[in-house]
Amino acid sequence: PRLIDTYVDWLWFGELGYRSVFTTTLMTRLIVFVVTALLIGGVVFAGMALAYRNRPVFVPTVGPNDPVARYRTSVMARLRLFGIGVPIFIGLLAGLVGQTYWVQVQLFMHGGEFGVTDPQFGMDLGFYAFDLPFYRLVLNFLFVATFLALVANLLGHYLFGGIRLAGRTGALSRSARIQLVTLVGTMVLLKAFAYWLDRYELLSHTRGGKPFTGAGYTDINAVLPAKLILLAIAVICAVAVFSALVLRDLRIPAIGLVLLLLSSVIVGAGWPMLV
Repeated sequence: PRLIDTYVDWLWFGELGYRSVFTTTLMTRLIVFVVTALLIGGVVFAGMALAYRNRPVFVPTVGPNDPVARYRTSVMARLRLFGIGVPIFIGLLAGLVGQTYWVQVQLFMHGGEFGVTDPQFGMDLGFYAFDLPFYRLVLNFLFVATFLALVANLLGHYLFGGIRLAGRTGALSRSARIQLVTLVGTMVLLKAFAYWLDRYELLSHTRGGKPFTGAGYTDINAVLPAKLILLAIAVICAVAVFSALVLRDLRIPAIGLVLLLLSSVIVGAGWPMLV
């Protein structure tokens, strides 16, 4: 049925002399699908490959009934299936989701300016209509890609022995620490950029389900300063996370992440709600 619908649309657009509109939509969705699938699938594959390549040479087992050892043996027996099949599957799912956002891509590529600037930031209104949704879309996909890479890397190191939970403290290999810290730090930096974009989205914010009236008093006098404060805290927390690459102390990035979480609740939500 979907192929028949596509063929009918092809004939209909051609009959009206606008087949280029149909092919532009189709090609845009195809290109976005391929780019998204390659990005997400490639990042997941890289996370798994790094965990496998930097696995410890010798991994002690808890005993003959160690479940991790059994899973490790199963994965090693089907290494190509897991190492290639899982990233392809996740990449295809991500591509199917990504191609639905083809409108934002076309608006970004062919949008223009309205010749009117907003009174708060002095940006042309075309930025909010055409550019900002695309930037938010790219940021969301980068965040998802980094998170999936973190999960793949975490599971890979745990499966291949880079992370061991035996005893009270467990053990973390050097390669696992470097890779996990880098991914977490990247996510915090992406969150800092998200706070920067949140500032512009305040101008079209509808608080409490009310009709659109632009930014209100609370948005400008409470939420906007809170976003700048959270941005600075996120940058500081990112530096704290990356410091674990040199200091080899995971307590500092842990404190930084807790600080970012508490700040987002108190500064980002509590203070605007009070105002």
